[in-house]
Amino acid sequence: MMIMISVIMALNRQYISSRAAETSVGYGTFSNENSYVFASPVSAVGDGISIIRITVVVLNNQGLGVENQIVQLKEENGLRIETILGKTDAFGRAIFDVTSNSPGSYKIGAVVSDTPLSSQVSVSFR
Repeated sequence: MMIMISVIMALNRQYISSRAAETSVGYGTFSNENSYVFASPVSAVGDGISIIRITVVVLNNQGLGVENQIVQLKEENGLRIETILGKTDAFGRAIFDVTSNSPGSYKIGAVVSDTPLSSQVSVSFR
């Protein structure tokens, strides 16, 4: 009798977790406060070849990735932006590569479905 109860509880817990993941990820609204922009590396040579990868992570109110959101970086003079993944994947990620021929510091922000994110990242080319 004890073994049967443990198996039922384990099955119920797995079912609830799976269902929560299905309903939270995918199409839906995103949270401006939870979404963010980051860069790796944050500094590179301004030779037009060296790349700084910008990743925008679009999350919902539960902190889960929101899929299929169109993301654009805000244009900055002196930067060349190449879109690698302009629509968020299953984890809410959009990816861009940035290069510059000119030394300088830049603040890079993102726009998700016509809404500017409050998060920005600072990068520099030397």
